[in-house]
Amino acid sequence: MHNNVKKYADSNDITSLRYVFYDCLDADPSFDKYMEDYEYACKVSGFLEDHIDLTPFSNNKSEWNEDYWLSLKKDLKNNFSDKRFSHMKDVARVVHADRLKRIEDERAKKNSEEEKKNHFSQKAESKPQEIDTPLQQKNVTNKSDNNKTLTSGQRPAQKIDNSAYERQREKEAQERIKKQHEIEEANRIASEERAREEKLKKFIGIVAIIVVVIVGLIILMNR
Repeated sequence: MHNNVKKYADSNDITSLRYVFYDCLDADPSFDKYMEDYEYACKVSGFLEDHIDLTPFSNNKSEWNEDYWLSLKKDLKNNFSDKRFSHMKDVARVVHADRLKRIEDERAKKNSEEEKKNHFSQKAESKPQEIDTPLQQKNVTNKSDNNKTLTSGQRPAQKIDNSAYERQREKEAQERIKKQHEIEEANRIASEERAREEKLKKFIGIVAIIVVVIVGLIILMNR
């Protein structure tokens, strides 16, 4: 589980918790790395909302394009329902099919390498240890010296980090979430400021009308 998800869930920060899942399907269309997070978040009261029909769901995969995906994401912000998010998990696998294949290939390669490593490790552990005779030790020493001579000047092969792309995507998603959060907070403050200005204008208008009425009454009474 991602640490930020647990932190938001335990502190009942519903807004931040939802932001994690607004972009998680863009980062990982397989949803494998977020499944446990989502199950944990669903236990938080208020995280999920009752479903409201907004953009009609399409079961025709040929219509599952970028525009349809963006409309679903917009609706999710207005109504975070499990029904809508479950549909989006299916759509993401089609809209982000290329990214999904790349992620699954990297994971399969990583799992294969780990299986080979475990296999050789188990094989080495099960092999009975042999007591080296002085002659065998000498042969091993000579073989080791020869290998050093052959490999001198060569650089050790660098280990490829197959999860680098996934980490980068997650980092980008978190940055987008943070930026979106800041934008919405700025919009909220601006909206409140505009509301205060409108109230002030109305108040001034009412006062002006009252003053005009009073002045008018005074003029009438002095006639």
